[in-house]
Amino acid sequence: MEYLGENLIIHEKCYFYNMKTKLLLGCLVALAIIHSGCNSNHRHNHNFESIPLPDGFTGRTENGKYKIYTDTGAGMSKNNIGSIKSIEPTDKDFATILNSFDAKIYLNKRIQYTAYVKSKNVTGWAGLWMRVDAADPMHNRSLAFDNMQGRAIKGTTDWTKYSVVLDVSREANEVYYGVLLADHGQIWIDSINLKVVGDSVPVTDMNRKTPGSK
Repeated sequence: MEYLGENLIIHEKCYFYNMKTKLLLGCLVALAIIHSGCNSNHRHNHNFESIPLPDGFTGRTENGKYKIYTDTGAGMSKNNIGSIKSIEPTDKDFATILNSFDAKIYLNKRIQYTAYVKSKNVTGWAGLWMRVDAADPMHNRSLAFDNMQGRAIKGTTDWTKYSVVLDVSREANEVYYGVLLADHGQIWIDSINLKVVGDSVPVTDMNRKTPGSK
């Protein structure tokens, strides 16, 4: 089963699903940031379950609120892909599929995370997200973060390519990335790609604004 696209190479043909990742820490940190980034009215509820997925990905959802699974043959090329489907959420609930990788060999570089997402009847919002963390993320503000909330995926949409671009500063330790669904609906994600890009590609960092940023 493949969630990842064919061009997932950032450095010397190292595929992310072969890297050793701190998935448990990644789940906790990413969930805290996504939750705070969704809506100021969202409650902080830590009753989440972890769902193992292919290629080192993990699904995280409050028990019984969402179904996170591998949708067989649902990809753009009839491949198996990840999906998040609401079951009984409120407008304060969300779910995510996530992964992480070591930032050390990408310090002072700019990373672009792209993926194709399809949505059905999304009443809240959905989006790709990526966060760059320092060595002690529980006590330090994220170094860079974007969850597409300002350009969110809503309603019913066909396969569309989306992009998140962040700088990995020299203080970075870990990078977390994924896709989220808030409120009702269903989303699918396919052809995930992460690569180093040049300064000509503008960052989408929600923590700062630079000329050309979206």
